[in-house]
Amino acid sequence: MLSSWLEVSKGCSIAYSTTYFRNLCMQDQATASLLIQPQLIQAPDCCFYLLNKAYLLRFYYLLLVLAKSFFVMLKVFFAAVLFFGTITAAMAQLSVGYHQSNVPFAAIGYEISDRLMPELRISTDIIINNFSPELVLTYQFLHKPDYELYAGLGYRANTFQGPLLPVGLNIFPFDRKNFGFHVELAPILVIESTTILRGSWGIRYRFGAD
Repeated sequence: MLSSWLEVSKGCSIAYSTTYFRNLCMQDQATASLLIQPQLIQAPDCCFYLLNKAYLLRFYYLLLVLAKSFFVMLKVFFAAVLFFGTITAAMAQLSVGYHQSNVPFAAIGYEISDRLMPELRISTDIIINNFSPELVLTYQFLHKPDYELYAGLGYRANTFQGPLLPVGLNIFPFDRKNFGFHVELAPILVIESTTILRGSWGIRYRFGAD
């Protein structure tokens, strides 16, 4: 019975193969009792057991892929921080921020020499399937105590996957320059679709600023 089900399952959907397997179980419950745990589930309901198992395995696989993608982005981010940290003797400072838009995200960056900043961005307000990290490197073309104008290049993974080109403005209106605001415009060159123009605004905090 098992070999017959495996043969039919090749190239078939999960729903079809489990339905076929249920019919086999109803015909041969003795064999079905060897394939499932009889104290937990009856033979006629074995298809639901297998279907749940299949979707559970898909969910675990998705979590594994997302975790792997996240850790790869983390490795690249910290490798970039280490690289740029070793090629400059200047002081660097850590910053965090939040961007509000139709595609919102939180960001953590490491500012090098008051000009160059690698940044890791993580999408927010989404379901787990749409978890989409970004890795961005920006350069501040205009750097003043009260404001900064920057542009850069980055890449977004998973949803809306593709390169992005952020251009933005940081504003620090208070006496202490730790806390400020920012606005950004970033075309996302989606690989499997058309280009998205993302506009965002939000807040930023620099830990090392005076």
